[in-house]
Amino acid sequence: MNYEKLKLQECSNIIQNKNRGVLSLCGYSAPYQELVFYDTDCFCGCLNIYFKTCDCGTLMKYLKANNSASLLISRKCNNYIETVIIEGDLEVLGDEVDCCCKKKEECFKTVQLTINNICGKKYYMC
Repeated sequence: MNYEKLKLQECSNIIQNKNRGVLSLCGYSAPYQELVFYDTDCFCGCLNIYFKTCDCGTLMKYLKANNSASLLISRKCNNYIETVIIEGDLEVLGDEVDCCCKKKEECFKTVQLTINNICGKKYYMC
């Protein structure tokens, strides 16, 4: 399969036009991946990525062990697949009272992915 590298602007467009990706973390000598639905905020050329997670969930357990993460975002077109991989650090922001968990009343957290590196590729299928 042939591929070409995507430019930073192309990667940014993919990130902003999608809303989900696979977040990968590592902790406790084991990898962990979870599908996340994210929002983006672009201000003065800086791109920020946010998502919500439950404080008592597995993702938060791994985040507390190691806040380094990568996010894989992909989209398929007719004869190619574009992928963007974002490497960065996760930071838990504020508490929010909007949780469906019965263990705690205030367990939903907003998490920000601070981007350290972005790379993207376009894979041609034919």
